[in-house]
Amino acid sequence: MVSAEDPDELTRRCEVLIEHYRNIGIDVAWTPNDQLRLFTEQFPGDKTRLRVRAYRQVQELEAIAAGLFTASNSLGDGEGPYIGRTTGRSQEIVHFDPLFAPRNNKPPGIAIVGAPGGGKTFTTLTIAYQTASRGITTVLLDPKGDAKGLATLGGLGDVRILELGSRMAGLLDPFSLAESREEGTLLAMETMRLLLGGEMTAERENAIVSAIRQVAVLPYPNLRKVVVELLLKGGVETMNDSRSAYTDQMISVAKSAGNLLEVISELPLGNLCFSSARSDVKIARDRLTIITLAGLSLPSASTPQDRYTYAQRLSVTLLYLVTHYTRTLIVDPLFTGPKALVIDEAWALTQTTQGAQLIAEVSRLGRSRNTALALVSQNAKDLLAEDVRNCLTTMFVFRSEDAEEITADLELLRISDNPEHRQAVATLPTGRNSECIMRDIRGHVGTMRIDMSYLPEVTVAFDSTPDDGTGRVQSSARRIVTDVTGRVLGVVDTEAEAEALRARIEAETGAPVTIKPDESAVPSGAPSLTKPDTGPHDGPAAQQYEDGSTATSSNLAGARYVGGPPLGQ
Repeated sequence: MVSAEDPDELTRRCEVLIEHYRNIGIDVAWTPNDQLRLFTEQFPGDKTRLRVRAYRQVQELEAIAAGLFTASNSLGDGEGPYIGRTTGRSQEIVHFDPLFAPRNNKPPGIAIVGAPGGGKTFTTLTIAYQTASRGITTVLLDPKGDAKGLATLGGLGDVRILELGSRMAGLLDPFSLAESREEGTLLAMETMRLLLGGEMTAERENAIVSAIRQVAVLPYPNLRKVVVELLLKGGVETMNDSRSAYTDQMISVAKSAGNLLEVISELPLGNLCFSSARSDVKIARDRLTIITLAGLSLPSASTPQDRYTYAQRLSVTLLYLVTHYTRTLIVDPLFTGPKALVIDEAWALTQTTQGAQLIAEVSRLGRSRNTALALVSQNAKDLLAEDVRNCLTTMFVFRSEDAEEITADLELLRISDNPEHRQAVATLPTGRNSECIMRDIRGHVGTMRIDMSYLPEVTVAFDSTPDDGTGRVQSSARRIVTDVTGRVLGVVDTEAEAEALRARIEAETGAPVTIKPDESAVPSGAPSLTKPDTGPHDGPAAQQYEDGSTATSSNLAGARYVGGPPLGQ
């Protein structure tokens, strides 16, 4: 269509246009009698759609459809690696980078919630795998042991698995985790509050705080000294020469608290925080580190804190301390590289005041220290505390059928609570074709499916479903052999493979080695260093090698089993 301000200018422009097309071999006809009808054909809503048949234009249906307005459900940040597709008609590719948020000055939190079997574990392992495969320092707290399959995959470099147990006595002692005595004192107080729960009376707290402050000024403070050297003997009041009824009462309170804490310290895994031994195992940089706590007795999310058993209190406390242990990597001012922290069973942390505050602190530091934080929980309401929710920018919500849980899911997704949305959450597919509702950093919400089908070996390694009778062995149930620092030395399935591994280690060390489940012998004749005053709460004796590395008496010539059924079963 050609237009102008006056007829003369219109004529001139038409002649220029005709001449231009003539030069390229196209004849443009100017039919004066048809101009008005051709013009009115362009108006939408005109009943007579074709007035000049000589100039009709035939178009393919696909070409017309391509020119119409369309809607697509775009999810993700558009920059990260491929993690799946939307499940709408458009089947859009979803890219997701956990570090996109902190790079753009956004809260770094990621929430992964849903009922068991919905796809949480697969999504969690996918995120951890993709960050680790890009050379990002990745720490995965895995209380259930589902993540051990990651160690069976190639392309992840020097994977470390730290199975926290009796071999690492003292690793989670509050004083050894802290960077200063003052910080150690505060962390020890919070640890005692978590361990005693509702049994922490004002008198007990006074006695325990006094004992902690007294031990904190000693050359090598630890939590076991607080219990054994002070509380069980009556606390700091025994140092007072003058006695009174109040003094005798406080001595009795201190002994009562000491007896209770000693019982807790003797539980399995208790020596992780109650031990005279000191462990210097650090989280390695630029690689994947999987931290497992086999034997944790975590309470259900619905159990009130005042109903926790002693074992459950200890489990929640250890999860709090191990999160604090990983915090040292985030706050290190000398390490500014990208980092990712993934916490499974995060509800055990967020239900406590101390844990929620720690998560909020890690989130605040993550924005400035280039660290992503992923929280995995069965129920969204565990992540709705203000301190926790404010750190979340990306959510993956899997199927839930409980009405209250669906309400929490919709609140976490920040979408309206209506029957349509509730039905969408309750009918999400589960199993191998599970889907989730994702809210990305831009606020877009839609359904998607996590997809790693292009890497079959990864899909097999992430499969946490039980044996289906075909003899398939879960990757998380394979025998993974590590040295004292957690470095993976090998992965075996059978006793024959274990024997071959034994022969290889013997050839390398030149000393006979006996392989046993979860224990082993040090090379015969190897020198050892025995710690004085070694007691039931101390770790195994350590030995020093020429290269400066250390191994414990529970090492398999510096190696041990992490997970897997006993040999011969």
